[in-house]
Amino acid sequence: MVIEASLSGKTTEFVCQTSSDSCVNPETGGYIMVPAGADDAIYMDCSNIALFKGLSGDRAATAKVGVYCWLGGPSCFPCGSSEQVKIDSAKISDHVGLRVDSAPKKRSSTDIPLPDIFVSALAEINAKTNLPVLLPTELPGPFADAKHATVMKAAPDEYAVSLAYDLDIGDAGFAAFFSGKNNPTYSPRELPKIDKVKLSRGVVGFFWPVRCGGSCAPANLWWEQAGTLYQVQLKLPSTLSEKKQQGIITAVANSAIQAGPR
Repeated sequence: MVIEASLSGKTTEFVCQTSSDSCVNPETGGYIMVPAGADDAIYMDCSNIALFKGLSGDRAATAKVGVYCWLGGPSCFPCGSSEQVKIDSAKISDHVGLRVDSAPKKRSSTDIPLPDIFVSALAEINAKTNLPVLLPTELPGPFADAKHATVMKAAPDEYAVSLAYDLDIGDAGFAAFFSGKNNPTYSPRELPKIDKVKLSRGVVGFFWPVRCGGSCAPANLWWEQAGTLYQVQLKLPSTLSEKKQQGIITAVANSAIQAGPR
C-alpha cells in the first residue's frame, strides 16, 4: 500500500505490506507520526514510523493506526520526536503492491503458501537440485498477474525460474526472475555502482536499479546464504525512483528469506 501524505506543506510517501496486521488503510485526516518501537519496526533499510490519529500533541490520548516505511525519510528518525501529517484517502493506492509477509512471526515455510504460479516449477526444481530453494511468499503487483513460470535451470548446484506475462513476445513479456547458485564464480560486490542493503535476519544484499541504454535491464538484488548466491530480478518502470525500486525488490527478497527453504 502506498500512502501519500502532507508533511510541513510538502508531499511525502509511506508504504506498508498489506499482509502485515500493522498495515492499516488510514482515513482522511490529521495524524501524529512518531518513530516505531523496536517491536513494531518490521521494514528494512528505511525509517519505520507509527501513525496516531489526530493532530493533538498528546499521543497517549490517541490510538495507534499502523506502522509504515517512510520512503525518502531520514535514515534515523530520532526517538521521542514527532511530526504532524495530513492524509487524503483518495491518494492511497496499492499499485506497487508491497504485499509480502515480513512480520516477524515464527512460522515454517510449509505454513506460508507459495503463489500458485510457483507450485509446478518448485516441484520440478526440487526434483533436481540440492540447494535450499528460496521463493517469495507473495508477488507484488503487477507481477502477480504473470501467467507463466518457466524453469530455466535445475541442477544439483543451481536453479532458476522466470515469470512471464506472455511467452510469445520475447523480453517484452518478461516479469521476474529468481535463482540460486552454489559456489558462484562472481560476487555482486564486483559490479559497478552497486548499493548495499540490509535484509531480514541480518542478511546483506546488493541492489542494482533499473538501467537503460538501448533497452532497459531489470532491477536486481543479490544476497548470499550458506555459500549460495540468490538473485531476484523484477521488471520495474524506469520512471520509478531508485528508492522505490529498492523498497519493492527488498520486500520481495525479505519474504523469501523469512519463509525459508522450500
